[in-house]
Amino acid sequence: MPLYKLISEPGNEVLSIWKITETSTGLLSLLKAKNISYEIPQAFMHERRRAEWLCVRLLFA
Repeated sequence: MPLYKLISEPGNEVLSIWKITETSTGLLSLLKAKNISYEIPQAFMHERRRAEWLCVRLLFA
């Protein structure tokens, strides 16, 4: 998980920047390791968009 930068601000705001190098399959494996399951929406046809969607879920996990 290449979390590039994590910036904490006063008031509990956090900005996370992730450089996506994983495939959606690899990201799904990371979610399963945390006992979290998501089904990727069918509307996401491109691999890059699926990976972006999964990265957001991992950042919130």
